[in-house]
Amino acid sequence: MAGMSWEQYYDGFYEWSSGTQIRYLARLDSYGSGAQTAEIAAELEALSSRVRVYAPVETLQYLVMGGRLSKAAGFVGTALNLKPVICLKDGVLSCVGKARGSKAAVRLVRELVDTHEEIDTNYPVYYAHACNEEGVQQLMAAFPEYPAAVPPLTVGCIVGTHTGPKVTAISFITKA
Repeated sequence: MAGMSWEQYYDGFYEWSSGTQIRYLARLDSYGSGAQTAEIAAELEALSSRVRVYAPVETLQYLVMGGRLSKAAGFVGTALNLKPVICLKDGVLSCVGKARGSKAAVRLVRELVDTHEEIDTNYPVYYAHACNEEGVQQLMAAFPEYPAAVPPLTVGCIVGTHTGPKVTAISFITKA
């Protein structure tokens, strides 16, 4: 692995969880520079608490099926075209807001990130989706100052299990 660029190492790992990817790829340069394994492990652990994933959910069906939302709430939310925005922070997935419609949900993600987070530009920003190229392009357009480090990824298993298809996500590391 020493002497490899992150692009070479990354090739073929498009299915990783973006939260995991962002930590490991951010420290890949340390490995190539001869840093000790214990130092790299400590850096990765420190980055864990700074990883954020924001995801506007396109359908409530999988939240209902997973028991995270009651059938009645799912029915009403679907009728009102509500799109929850979930956030993965410190390993905990929580709903941080709701919007009516997909475009409003993307605007809400932008507002939440601007209000509550400060993206550390020393690390890459990743975008991901589950069968929603158009949606991820809209999300990327909402963050023009944070270009994608690589082409959009496939949503990882943690977020994907709870949201089903059509979800989009942005993942990044916050400033310390």
